Amino acid sequence: MPPRSGSREGQALPNDDLILERFGLAIGVRFGFERQQLETPRDVALALDTTAPTEERVAAAVRLGLVAGHGYRVLVAPLFAVFDRRPAGPTDVVASEYGALQVLIVADQAENIAVTPAGLGPVGLIGDLPRSLRAAVVALRLSRPPEEGLVRAENFGGLVELLAESPDAVDPDAARIDEIMEAPWAESTVRVVLEAPTIRQAARDLGLHHSTVQGRVEQLARCLGYDPLTGYNRTRLGISVLRWRLRNSHVLELPGPVG
Repeated sequence: MPPRSGSREGQALPNDDLILERFGLAIGVRFGFERQQLETPRDVALALDTTAPTEERVAAAVRLGLVAGHGYRVLVAPLFAVFDRRPAGPTDVVASEYGALQVLIVADQAENIAVTPAGLGPVGLIGDLPRSLRAAVVALRLSRPPEEGLVRAENFGGLVELLAESPDAVDPDAARIDEIMEAPWAESTVRVVLEAPTIRQAARDLGLHHSTVQGRVEQLARCLGYDPLTGYNRTRLGISVLRWRLRNSHVLELPGPVG
């Protein structure tokens, strides 16, 4: 019997697994991962909609089974994200300026989260879910699999939320940071210098002599026009670096075929 129209014989092609995964996701979105989503398929989007009145958002959250006074976070991932463990909670696919994204509302203490790439927003009450969503999207864009598959907003203090509230703000240091990051050593050195309490500790973390790291920091200061390790300058550099990472984020681009 000849194959039916649209069927194919032979070995699997490189994109077959990705096609099947996305087809399964589409079925889940259409029929709901749980009966709760099947009965109220758009309440997740409403609970996260910053343009909706607070009363409507809270009512939608309650219909989803969320409890007033309890803490929740928003988990955001692209459609092609890989879940090793999917946490419990209401889920849906919502539109964003970066395309369609999977969103899950998870409990504050949820620990069974194993997904890459993804961003996890800060904890808040059910009326604060849109704020958690905005921060989660920024955290997702900071993700760099496989080293940083899941990025938690709280790991950067309040900086991710600051970036979420002013995503289009002009960074006066952007051109200088772009120039600095062209050096092959710059990104790793800047990251460690921002995290380490002293240059000697940064040198140990990088596996370099402290004089080498000291020389790099002095070069950074010359390029930036300020000492990156004094006062608020460390925060200034940190924000500029995060903005640089967002400008150069490729995590939402569909990965190429494997195999």
